Formats: sequence, C-alpha cells, structure tokens
Amino acid sequence: MDDIVAKRLSQIQEDGELYEYDFEMNEEFENSLFELADEIADLSKKLTGEDPKFEKLLQIIQVKQKEDNNRVIIFSSFRHTLRYLKEKLASRGIRVEQVDGNVADEVRFEMRQRFLLDRERASISEGKAISRA
Repeated sequence: MDDIVAKRLSQIQEDGELYEYDFEMNEEFENSLFELADEIADLSKKLTGEDPKFEKLLQIIQVKQKEDNNRVIIFSSFRHTLRYLKEKLASRGIRVEQVDGNVADEVRFEMRQRFLLDRERASISEGKAISRA
C-alpha cells in the first residue's frame, strides 16, 4: 500500500495534475493530499492478513480446477491487484500468469498457447517455448 500511495503522490508532483481534471495544484491542496496519503498509509498498517474476498476466490478456483475445463481468467484494471492475486494464488499452488501492458507480444502468445492446452500438456510445456503444431 505504501508503494502505491508513494507512486501516486510522486506522479502528482511530477505532472502537477491530478488525473484529467484541469485545476491548479496549490500548497494547501498539495499538503492535504500528503496528509491523506499519510492517513491511508497508517490505516494500511493496521490491516490484518485476512482477506475473505481472496479466500472466496480461491474456493471458486479450487472447485473449477476439478472440472475438465478448469481454465479461469481474472480481469482487473489495476496491475497491483493482478500482482497481488498472482502472488497469493501461486503461494497456494495455483498455476497462474499475469498479462498486462508490460508483457511483450511474444510472451503473451506463449501464455495464450499454454492456456489453451489441457492441464497435463500445459504442465509439461511450462518454462519451454511453445511451438505451433
């Protein structure tokens, strides 16, 4: 959470703008943003490690994994959410890939090819380049 807040604050400072709105940054407004950022950082430190939404998602994925068509796609507009889910799912033994704007087209193609394979063939192909059949 600290990284997200710090990144956004530095972005505001560099750009001198907040999102697409056209208004001037003044010292009072900038100070209130920093105070709000500090408050968010303090609140985030009080969060527990519990994540009931993730646990529910994991349950759904585990049920889906027992089906013949066991593929799951999760969409998010936020890379940090995707990264969080990828790390949490991988730590629970779920095979997962993250596709976002930073992933090269060739890698996307390989991921898509692995995604289309059945479970056994996908496991064998992990870590190897996939050729077209």
